[in-house]
Amino acid sequence: MLEGVCNSKLLAEEDDQMAIRNMDELFSIEQAIGEVSGIVSLQTAEDALVQQADQIEYEKFPEPAQAEQAKKVDPGEGDGDGDNEPAEAEPEAEEGAKPVFKPEEFEWTVTNRKSKNLAQLFVGCKGASAVHEVKQATDFGSNRLYQIAQCLDDFCARLHAAENSDKSIYQ
Repeated sequence: MLEGVCNSKLLAEEDDQMAIRNMDELFSIEQAIGEVSGIVSLQTAEDALVQQADQIEYEKFPEPAQAEQAKKVDPGEGDGDGDNEPAEAEPEAEEGAKPVFKPEEFEWTVTNRKSKNLAQLFVGCKGASAVHEVKQATDFGSNRLYQIAQCLDDFCARLHAAENSDKSIYQ
């Protein structure tokens, strides 16, 4: 009797999975078709425009004292010729040379597998020309299909009017 091979666990690990990010889609549309001047997002919950401070995770670097200790060589180790001199000191920076980049001097956020939502991405890419609006479905009537049609009509009219003003609209 043959046993079937179960493929359901092949992509169980997060590293094996692929996902399309909003950033990839937006940039590929702009590269292939042209500049995106507006996005309408019809959904039941509002996307946050800024990330909550308690949800931001920062990169943690080892303390400078711990990093120095990791670089030092133990006196028992060596090349076997008996001299236990410490390793060569780091060369001092020459005048006019570029300073060495030290990432621990900056505050870095952990962004692995934490992509931005579409509102954050669009407003971040368009900068000062971006207009972010949130409108409730009830502003467009009581029938769900009518709400969608009315919202799209309103958005397209506003987008057409904003073409000459260099504004990018996210609704």
